[in-house]
Amino acid sequence: MQSIRMRKKRFLIFALAVTVVLAAATCFVAVNAVRQMNKLGEINSEYDALEQRYNEMLRDEQRLEFMIEYSGSKEYLEQQARERFGYVLPDDIIFDTSGE
Repeated sequence: MQSIRMRKKRFLIFALAVTVVLAAATCFVAVNAVRQMNKLGEINSEYDALEQRYNEMLRDEQRLEFMIEYSGSKEYLEQQARERFGYVLPDDIIFDTSGE
């Protein structure tokens, strides 16, 4: 009889120990899963920000390429000559708005 009680007691202690170990392992896995999900959220946010910056840079690149191409055109040279140096073509009509 004593032997059966001792076996039951050992079995209960073993079952309790296994339960505690499994509970601790479950908690460990759950905590790590939450950390990983948070980290994944941070990475996704960073990815979205980087993707938006990349798209902005692509637009800037296209604009700059256009400006490089445009700066070599006759229209650009005429525009700059008119704006910076006040040049006019012979058939242009000049309006004097100074009031003098």
